[in-house]
Amino acid sequence: MRSGRWVRAGAALLVVGACTQKPAEQLPPECDQEGPQTDAGQGGGVPVAWMGAVRVAESRDHKSGAAVTGSVAASFYDVSNYAVEAPQALDLSPTCRGITGQPATTGTRTALGVDRVEVSGTVGGAVTLSAPDGGSLSHSTAGAVLGADGVAVNVVGRDGGFVNGGVAAMVPPAPMLLSSPDLSGAGHVGDSDVVVRWQAGTDPAALVSVELTTGAGSAQTRATIQCVVKDDGCHVVPSGALTWMTAGRSEPITVVVKRNVSTAVLLAAPVDGGAGLVMTLSQEARGELLP
Repeated sequence: MRSGRWVRAGAALLVVGACTQKPAEQLPPECDQEGPQTDAGQGGGVPVAWMGAVRVAESRDHKSGAAVTGSVAASFYDVSNYAVEAPQALDLSPTCRGITGQPATTGTRTALGVDRVEVSGTVGGAVTLSAPDGGSLSHSTAGAVLGADGVAVNVVGRDGGFVNGGVAAMVPPAPMLLSSPDLSGAGHVGDSDVVVRWQAGTDPAALVSVELTTGAGSAQTRATIQCVVKDDGCHVVPSGALTWMTAGRSEPITVVVKRNVSTAVLLAAPVDGGAGLVMTLSQEARGELLP
C-alpha cells in the first residue's frame, strides 16, 4: 500500500482456496461457500493525505441477541508519509484466508485534532467526542447504540487539525443473531468443520465476516482465519483451516461474526491529496470455542 493510501474495511479478502475441503455434497446444502457477489468494501481505495474514521458498533450476546455493549470511536491522522503492508496471507478456502504476524509499517502518521465529532441517531441521544490535541476518541455504553432510523456524523475541524466534514444518515445493519456454533466457551472444534449459522440479512450493501483468532494475547503468536461471506445465514469454516490455526496450540479460539455497512467521502483539505472520511456501522456477535 503506498503512502497516504486508504482502503475500506474488508478489501481484498476474497481469495481462491488451496486447502482441501469436504466435498460439496457433504456440506449443509444451504451453506453456499462462494463469496459475496458485490464490490462493497473493495475497489482499492483512494489515495488521500489525511484520513478520518468513525465507527459505531454493537456487540451482542451470541445466543439471546441482547445488545451487550455499544461503542463510538473516531480517529484522525495525517497519513501522507505513512504506509501499511498487510502480512502475507494463506489461502485456506474459496472465502477464507489465514493470517499470522502483524502488518508492517513504514514512515509515521501524525494525529490531527478536531474541535468535536457529533454522532447523531444513536440510542439515548447524540454522542459528542472531542480531541483538540489529536489522537483516538472513544465512547462506550452498556446496551444498544445504533438507532434504527439511521446514524450520521458531523466533524467540526480546527485550525492546524482535521477539516470539517460529515456523512449523511446511514441505516445500520441488522443485529447479528447466531444460532450455531455454541460460543459459550464449552464447545470444542475437534477435527470437524465449524458451521456458523446466523439470521440472514437483506441489505446488499452489508458485508459479513467470520473471524477466528487464537493466541490473541501476543502479536507474535497470533493466528487468524478471516472469511468474507454472503449474508445468507450460513458458512462453513473447513476443518483444514482450523487444523492450520490450532496446530500446537491449546488456548481458546475467539470467534467474531460481524455485519458491517460503510461509506466514504472525500473532503477538501489544505494539503496535496485532500482528506478522506469513512464511517462504519457494525453489528457483531462474539464468543469462544475450545480447540
